[in-house]
Parts: sequence; C-alpha cells; structure tokens
Amino acid sequence: LVTNKASVLPEVDKIIVLKEGSVCDFGSFDELMAKSGEFAEFIAEYVIKQESQDIDEKEMQILAKLRQTVKPLIERQLSVKSNESDSQSQNVSKPVSISDTNTEKTPEKSETNSNTKPIDNNEDELSDESKGKLIDKEVSAKGGIKMSVYKKYFGLIGAWSLATIFVAFIVSNIANAASGLWLSEWSNDALKPRVGNGTDLRVYRLGVYAGIGGAEVIALIIAQLWLRIRCMRTSNQLHDQMIGRVVRAPMSYFDTTPIGRLLFRFSDGIDTLDGYVIYVLDLTFINFFMMTQSLIIISFETPLVLLAIGPIIIVYIICQRIYISSSRQIKRIESETRSPIISHLSETFNGTASIRAFGADHWFVRQSYRRIDANNQCVYLDSCGEQWLKIRLEFLGSLIVFVSTISAVIFRDQLSPGLAALVINYSLNITLILSAFVTYISHTDKAMVTVEKCMELTQTPQEAEWYNEKTKPADNWPTMGCIEFTDYCTKYREGLDLVLKDIAIDIKGRQRVAIVGRTGAGKSSLALALFRLIEPTTGTVTIDGVDCSTIGLQDLRSKLTIIPQDPALFSGTLRYNLDLLVQYSDLEIWRALESAHLKTFVESLERGLNHDIAENGENLSAGQKQLVCLARALLRRTRVLVLDEATAAIDMETDDTIQKTIREEFESSTIITIAHRLNTIIDYNLVIVLNNGSIAESGTPEQLLADNTSIFYSMAKQEKLV
Repeated sequence: LVTNKASVLPEVDKIIVLKEGSVCDFGSFDELMAKSGEFAEFIAEYVIKQESQDIDEKEMQILAKLRQTVKPLIERQLSVKSNESDSQSQNVSKPVSISDTNTEKTPEKSETNSNTKPIDNNEDELSDESKGKLIDKEVSAKGGIKMSVYKKYFGLIGAWSLATIFVAFIVSNIANAASGLWLSEWSNDALKPRVGNGTDLRVYRLGVYAGIGGAEVIALIIAQLWLRIRCMRTSNQLHDQMIGRVVRAPMSYFDTTPIGRLLFRFSDGIDTLDGYVIYVLDLTFINFFMMTQSLIIISFETPLVLLAIGPIIIVYIICQRIYISSSRQIKRIESETRSPIISHLSETFNGTASIRAFGADHWFVRQSYRRIDANNQCVYLDSCGEQWLKIRLEFLGSLIVFVSTISAVIFRDQLSPGLAALVINYSLNITLILSAFVTYISHTDKAMVTVEKCMELTQTPQEAEWYNEKTKPADNWPTMGCIEFTDYCTKYREGLDLVLKDIAIDIKGRQRVAIVGRTGAGKSSLALALFRLIEPTTGTVTIDGVDCSTIGLQDLRSKLTIIPQDPALFSGTLRYNLDLLVQYSDLEIWRALESAHLKTFVESLERGLNHDIAENGENLSAGQKQLVCLARALLRRTRVLVLDEATAAIDMETDDTIQKTIREEFESSTIITIAHRLNTIIDYNLVIVLNNGSIAESGTPEQLLADNTSIFYSMAKQEKLV
C-alpha cells in the first residue's frame, strides 16, 4: 500500500518510511511512533491538516486516536505555526486595505448575495457546461465525392504537373501502340521470303523496335515518377494544412471530438494518402490510356466491332455505378467504425491500472471485440461487393473477346495475318484492361473518401488570430498586472447556456486574489476566460487597460502563466520541459529549480537537466511534476500568475512548499488562485465567491468571515477554520 493517507497506517503490519529516495525508518506503527522521529512528526502534521478538512465521522474517530498519540508534537507544531501566522499577518495587513475599496464599491450586491443558500455539494462542475463535453457524432457524407474534393486535391498536385504526367502517359501509350504495329509489320515479312531474309532489314526492324520500346519505358518512368513526387508533396501539404488547423482549433473542438477520430485521420488517413491513393491513381491512369489505345486500334482495323463493344461498355459503366454507390458509402461507414477502435485502444492503454484494479479486463476485451466486429462487417461487405463486380466484368470481357474474334474471322480477307493477330491480342487485353480500369476507378473513388475526411480537418474552426500587429501591446506590457472584468458573460459554445454571467471584478496590481465556490460554481471557467480559451459573448477583460479581446492570442498568453491542477509534461528531457522555446540559460534554469526545491533532486539524477521525462511525466511523482510546473512558472516570471487548484492532488508537504515559494517569488505579480483549501488563501487580499457562474460575494477574508450568513463563512466552517 503506497499512500499519503496516514489514517490507515495503524492497520498495517509494517511501515517503510521513505525520505529523498531512501528508507529512513522501518517497523510497526507503534514502534515508529515510540521513536518520536520523523514519522511521528509526519503523523502530527497530518492530524493538524486533516482536522481543517471536511471528513467523515469514521475518519474523525481515527484522527482523535492519532491526536492522543502525538499530542506533544502537535502542540509544538501549532506553536511554531502560530508564530509564523502572526508574522505573515503583519506583512499582509497593508495590502488587505487595498482591496477594501473593491468591497465597498458594491456593498448592496455583497449584502444581498451573502444570504444566498449554500450550493449543493453534489452539483457537477459546470453542470450546463457538461453539455459542451458531449462527443459530437461523426458526420458521414452521402452520395458521390464532391467535385470540390477532386478539384482541391488535383489543384495541390498542380495543373502543369498534371499536364506533364498526361503527356508522358500519352507518349508511352503511343510508343506501345507503335511497337505493336511495328511488330505486326515485321511478322508480315515472313510472307515475303526474298525481302524478309535480309540481315540489314532484320537489324533495321530490331533497331526501330528497340528505339520505340526505349521511348515507351522512358516516358512511363517520367509519368510514374513525377506522379509519385507530386502526390507525396500533395500529401505533405495536406498534412501541414490539417495539423495547422487542428493545433489552432478552440478548446471546445477537442471537448467534442474523440481523440481516436483525430488519430485515425493522422495515421490511417495520411498513410492512405502516402501510399494507396498514389497506387490507385497510377493504375487508373495506366489502364485508362491502355483502354483508349486498345479501342482505337480495334476500331481502326475492325470498325464494326465498335457497334458491339459500345453497348457492352455502357453495361460496364452501369455495373461500375451500381458498385461504387454502395462501395463508397461502405468505405465511409468503415472509416467511422475504425475510429472507435483507436479511441477504445487509447482509453484502455491510459486506464490499464484502473481496469486491472477493478477486474474489468474481460469487459474491455468484449468491448474491443464488438468494435472490431462492427468494422469487419464493413470490410466483409466491401469484399463481397468487389467480387460481385469482378464476376460481371469478366463476363462482359469475354463477350468483347468473342465479338472481336468473330469480326477477325469475318474480315479475314481484308486483314493481314499480323493485323488479325494484333486485333485479337488487343481484344484479349481489353478484357483485363476494362476490368482493371473499372475496378481501379472504383478504388480511386473509395480512396478519395479518405481524402474527403482529411480535407474536413482543413475546415476545422479556428481560434482568434495569433498575432495582431495593429493592436500589439508594448513589449513590457503588463507592467502592473491590473485585471478588470466588466459585465463579462461567456459560454463554451453556441447553443449552450452561459457559464459566467455579468462578472464584474477589479483586481489591483500585485494583489493576491482567491476564486472560491462550491463544485459547479464556474471557477475554472474564469481562468479559461482570462486566457481566452473561451471567448466572451458580452463584456470585456482588460489587463493594465488593454482590452484582451483586441490583441493577438500569442501576445496575451505569453504574458500570463498558469500552474494547472494536472501538470502537463512532455516526452523529452527535463530541460526541454522547463524551457520549451529555448529562451533561458542553464544558470537561470538552475536558479528556478532551486527556488522550486527541485535542485537537489535534479543534481542526484545521472544526466541532470538532460534526464529523460516519460510521456505525461510517468517517471516522476505527482508532487515532482507539480514542482516542475512551478519551476517553469518561475522561469517565465510574468506579471499575472494563475493557480488552477494547483495543489489539489498532491501531498501536504509539497503543498506547503509551493505555497511558500509562490509567496516569496511572486511578490511583484498579481496572483489569481482557484482555491480548494481555504487555509491556503486565508491571508489573501481579495476573495471572490462564485455561485452558478455569478459573483455571490467579494471582499477580504476577514470581511466575509465576519458575516456568518455568507457562503464563504459556511465553507470555512465546513473546513473547521471558524
């Protein structure tokens, strides 16, 4: 059992106490408590912390027993904390008076809202916003592929490139036809023994035949090579457009779009563009020109054959239309059924520990089978449709061979043996060519479904502009960190209710402001609004007098820093995670690590700053990951710092470390804390209490605690702070 919850420790047989990666003590609970060492001090600190939290009756009984065990240590720690609190109170007494003016501005509102009933603890966070997190169903297009898809794809290839490819294919097929005619003429030399036995003539015939064959090969190589080069560049361009649009998409897009859908587009979709699309386009072009060549030669030598072949080709087209209309839609459905497989795999991989802990392995396996079966149904139907088409194409091809052979027999007096053989040969070939052409043009249409899906990502909605040169603020903006919300309202996206309503806040520079409220009050929405992750419907947010909605997002977000509840770490070195844009020297990084109390840990690592961080920081503890985020914030040193419940999921010691560092290192910054533990913000200059997206109360902690009918008072009472 690996835990920070000390209340369960009396129930275990043996306890291993770790400190800085080493075992510092070992024994039973009673043995360790009898030593009155670091373990006993940890228990004492735990009891003090937990008594200010909202805990159940059973937990309270356990704490009472623990308190009796470590009573002397608790009294000593409380004495030390009392002295520290008195010192801090003297230091912050002056800033508190600054926020008094803010409270006095809206006395009526504060008085009215202070009578608001406490919010239900079971209310979901942003209950109305949860609608915005519902997954949007993937919309499947119907009917044929729009010409705009073909136009855009071939437009990316380029008109001159297409012309070059077509000319090369035409030259190749002309050379192929010429070689056949030349070979036919050569075979007729056998009927002229006196002429055909000459060595010079045979060398001449062979030289011309080799020259024509060489021209065919060169033209075909140019056509296929240039087609592949241009298609690969088109794939790269389309990928760049896709990634460029997705990374600039608003946050609401990622709330409503499953990760599996995006992974499928960027994996299978791009793989299809890089390989299969090029393959079927190449074979479609080859078979189209070969079919045209064969029909021209057959009709030129036996024109009456066209009267029979014409209706057969019409039947070919009808079969192709019937097949492609169903095959195209099956491909779209298959694409939709594959995305859930990838989403399920990703979710299962990320939640492996929980799945095993709850014994849900078999359920997840069945869910995976169900998704794979749904996808296989589409694959099977597509395969059946392809076999249906092949049977009919083979039958129609046999009819063409039959008609051509009968025609050659009927017109035997008008055809030389060489030409008759050539016509029959092309008739045999056209069976395969027509079947291949119809098949590959159908495959091209199906492949364009993937292109269609990828192009949908190029239409992804975008955030506001990244830079705005016309309204670019000064380089040293903001200088004070004054923040003002004026009649601010916002929603997560169109069609949803407002999550923040008529917010009016005036935060002075260098103030420490706490945003509190029960679950569902809209605290995190306020932080999102400051970073413009959600845009206002009405009202404004200004920082040092600059309207945030008028400047570029990069200009705004580069001047703000947030330490989130869930620390964001990336695969790479520790240095990379601290300094993503390579802006700071090693000396600055080490200073930040020292201030974040990480220097000793990093020095103990074999590679130091070049230590590899696993995906999502899996090789670091929760506290260490949060301290890395703190070090990142210390490097940036912006005038505005937002803490979004940054210490909600970490142990008490790390929480104390972060709170102490923030107080010392960000004295000149405006700090906005979305708080979950009221004891950490009790000395703040201003407390804003949110209720259902509106400001219920605002004032200093002392003012709000003085009103025993206020929401803040009820929350503090629940945490046993009053």
